[in-house]
Amino acid sequence: MGTEIDGVNGIIKNTTSDGDITIKGNDGGSEISALVLDMSAAGAATFNNKIVATELDISGNVDVDGTTNLDVVDIDGAVNMATTALVTGVLTTTAATVFNGGFASNAASTITTADNTDTLSLISTDADDNSGPNLRMYRNSGSPADNDVIGQIQFEGRNDNSQDVVYNDISMKIQDASDGIEDGIIRFRNMQAGTLRQYLATNGTEVAINADAVDLDLIVSSSGKTNMLFVDGGNNKVGVGDVPDLGFLHVKSSDSGASVNANRDDLVLENSGHCGMTILSGTSNVGGVAFGDSGNNLMGLMQYNHATNNFEFNTNSSATPLILNDTGNISTNGEVAPDVDAGGLCLNQGTADAKILTLKSTGDVVHGMTSIAETDTYAYMSKGSGDAGGLQLDALTEGTDAFTMHAYQTTTNTAKSTSADAAIMFKARKKSSASAGSLSDANSNIMAIADHNTRRFLFDIEGDFHADSSSTTFDTYEDAQLVRAYDLSHGKGVINSQFDKYVQYQHEDLADAGLVGREDDGTPNHFINVTGFQRLHNGAIWQQYEKHQRLAKAVYELAKVAVGEDKANEILEQNEIKLLN
Repeated sequence: MGTEIDGVNGIIKNTTSDGDITIKGNDGGSEISALVLDMSAAGAATFNNKIVATELDISGNVDVDGTTNLDVVDIDGAVNMATTALVTGVLTTTAATVFNGGFASNAASTITTADNTDTLSLISTDADDNSGPNLRMYRNSGSPADNDVIGQIQFEGRNDNSQDVVYNDISMKIQDASDGIEDGIIRFRNMQAGTLRQYLATNGTEVAINADAVDLDLIVSSSGKTNMLFVDGGNNKVGVGDVPDLGFLHVKSSDSGASVNANRDDLVLENSGHCGMTILSGTSNVGGVAFGDSGNNLMGLMQYNHATNNFEFNTNSSATPLILNDTGNISTNGEVAPDVDAGGLCLNQGTADAKILTLKSTGDVVHGMTSIAETDTYAYMSKGSGDAGGLQLDALTEGTDAFTMHAYQTTTNTAKSTSADAAIMFKARKKSSASAGSLSDANSNIMAIADHNTRRFLFDIEGDFHADSSSTTFDTYEDAQLVRAYDLSHGKGVINSQFDKYVQYQHEDLADAGLVGREDDGTPNHFINVTGFQRLHNGAIWQQYEKHQRLAKAVYELAKVAVGEDKANEILEQNEIKLLN
């Protein structure tokens, strides 16, 4: 049984027997069928004399859910509005459109507004802690692959030549579609000088800024500084605190007005006042700066050791060669117990035997003795013996005065004793247990002066001064007479006076008397005991004085016999001769 709803006459009536439902209306006095629902097997629905299943075309004023005068609605295909759809602008689709708890389309859809109101709002009234509203961009590909772009948002406008331009876009693509290790890439691009440039991208392994490597600055501001972080894309500089104008990484508190060396500009710290860098470490750990190259990542190191409170310097991957000790002294070659006071310098050369301290004057000194030292070295210090130690001080000059010593004093000492002081002091000591004392051994040499390797002068602990006199002969009888005078004046008693007239003294006898020296094997040499000969000379003078006295006394006795005692005394007085008692 068919049913009609007649809007003209206001009646509902049965018409045919096929079960169709017809809604009629009137247009200018003419009856029209606005909606026909075909209940037959074909199931056709006709709206405004058109089959909805294949075509729906409505134009004019349509009221939808309280919104009046919807200007244009073009829908091709099925329409399902099981829930409320609020449309306030132009809705256009060229394929099936479903409003049923969501929106799906097999072709493009366009929502257009003519003013600045929100074109599309997604609103959720859900009160739980899950997400909502949600916008899902889903690419349901049957053959997903790496680098597939799976979504894009473009911001498009016109230029002043009435051309459409995409000024910005956001896109997402698959980086790795492999099951279980999927990676995605999201890319942000911005129009720069007529070309879209990628300024930000993130993927499974990195966040890339300015991946297109163009003149694009990165600026991060803080509450107090506009350029808290500034990456200058055009000049390849990074600034912290201000726009960088020095070096590669420029940490700038304020402008100092200074420049920077081109070979030392990778990191520049700048301040108009005090400027510095702090490295903080644990109380028993180390804070330092390392220096490396392609062969070794720790070729050099300077560090502060908080466990020992020492500042340590390491070079060429070796043991610490220089330490600024916590007591204020300096030591080399890793010496951790320098035996110097605060402010002292301890040089440790280990088992090395070469120079430990060198003084140079490049540009002035060119002595040419390069087998001894470099030509600009004018002095150096080294061990006297490679195994035994001792100090060797060498001075080199182009002139005549290679070594000059000046001793300045404000107080003098005039004493002539074994404890007297002087402007220059040379002290020789001998080991005594763990300490030192006097040389003690008789005739021990205190100091020697040599010509090259030949000793020319010696000073011994007896107070004697010995000099080399290689051209002197000691094999005459007259020299032997001097030996006796020396013997008597020095109290040695080495020669018996009764042999004076008969013994021809030789070199060996002079060595025995201590007037000349001996080699290590005992052979007499030509080292003269200058002090001994001075004593011998004094003895000889006294010897001659004694002879003179005896002669004077003999003459006096003759005078007394010849002229009498009174006249003889007068003669002595007139010649200022005094006889020994």
